[in-house]
Amino acid sequence: MANAAFQGLKTVVSRAITSADAATTAIVIDIPAGTWIPPYGVSLLVTTAMTGGTPSYTVGDSAAVDTWLASSDITEATAGSYSSAAQGASPAGKYYASADALRVVVTTGLTGGSCRVIAQML
Repeated sequence: MANAAFQGLKTVVSRAITSADAATTAIVIDIPAGTWIPPYGVSLLVTTAMTGGTPSYTVGDSAAVDTWLASSDITEATAGSYSSAAQGASPAGKYYASADALRVVVTTGLTGGSCRVIAQML
């Protein structure tokens, strides 16, 4: 029996998402075709608490703005890590037959703070 080539779980960290991204949908991590992201595979790390207005983020893909994390799962004004495992929107993970991207919808009015998306892919 031949063994298929197997690439291990890969962790990808996005660029910093800051107040400069306010009022945008930031494309932060490319997802290659044929990729599976496990249910715990997407996290948002708020490295510096967000300030200004009412900070709000969602983390999704082309199917939905909150596939991985809804705003209600994230406390943007508090530094910390927020995981897709707690959100439960993708309890079986998600297989991407076609290329896609993780996207962060950032609200208007932000004046400070920073976060990054961390994704594990197979």
